[in-house]
Amino acid sequence: MVHYTKTGVFSTKQRIGVLHMVVRGNERVPFGYEPEKEDHSAKGTLIVYDDFESWEAGDAGHLVSWAIAKRMARVVWYPLHEETVRRMGTGPVRPYYRRLEELQAWVEEAAAGNIRQTVEEWEGKRKKYTPMDTALRFIADKYPAPYFLCVSGKTANLFAGYSSFDEWIRKIRLVIKPSQGSQSLHPKLRQSEHRWELLDGPRP
Repeated sequence: MVHYTKTGVFSTKQRIGVLHMVVRGNERVPFGYEPEKEDHSAKGTLIVYDDFESWEAGDAGHLVSWAIAKRMARVVWYPLHEETVRRMGTGPVRPYYRRLEELQAWVEEAAAGNIRQTVEEWEGKRKKYTPMDTALRFIADKYPAPYFLCVSGKTANLFAGYSSFDEWIRKIRLVIKPSQGSQSLHPKLRQSEHRWELLDGPRP
């Protein structure tokens, strides 16, 4: 038997294949597919702003588990271009694309629950230094609030010294991933200690 459609002719075998595949928006999903129920109690975007040079396998999974425990809705991984790292003075690092590929593999392994994950490649497309304030404004325009910003201890101290810190610390909550070695806190971090927390362990 042959079935006619506006787009052409399908054999019976092809028709069965069509019946078992439904287009959902821009996605192709199996016939009878039912999306997982969204957890409407989860909210917030966790922005992971890092060069990911010193990260290890398992770090991404640990952070995703932490975000799920905090009932966050989304994790946005934001790898820094090497020019940004150079200007910030937190390098040296491998080329952007190598760190990006490694991060993408870690994120795939860290997939869990209903939390959404996005690897934001904006700096890779810009291919140049991007001020932290510019990056945060781009993210805030693209992803839903409230915002939680995960940075290393060194980046947190640098951030506190920027002129835009006072504006941003009222809009976001900092999540500081402790860096290796002891570091003194920037005075503005001390002043705003109610607006940040450590990813693990007690505060210094």
